[in-house]
Amino acid sequence: MAKSPNLQFMDLDAYKAQIRNRKHSDQPPTDRALTIREVGDKINASRSTIYRWRDEGTFPRGKRFGKCSVRWLESDIDLWMQSQ
Repeated sequence: MAKSPNLQFMDLDAYKAQIRNRKHSDQPPTDRALTIREVGDKINASRSTIYRWRDEGTFPRGKRFGKCSVRWLESDIDLWMQSQ
């Protein structure tokens, strides 16, 4: 059976390495909107501490979803964690 000229064959290990080395900007955003509980679990802080930090300006503000719901983008929390 002859190989098709349109197909590219690659070693599986080389393919996995290529996937790991991709720049984050090449990948589509997969940001999640986290609840206060999920944020607290992620950074190991209480709800009141998160709101206090937010009011002091040392924590991301979050985004409003409706009248009574605030969510934080996971990328914002990750950036905040890296800066600490």
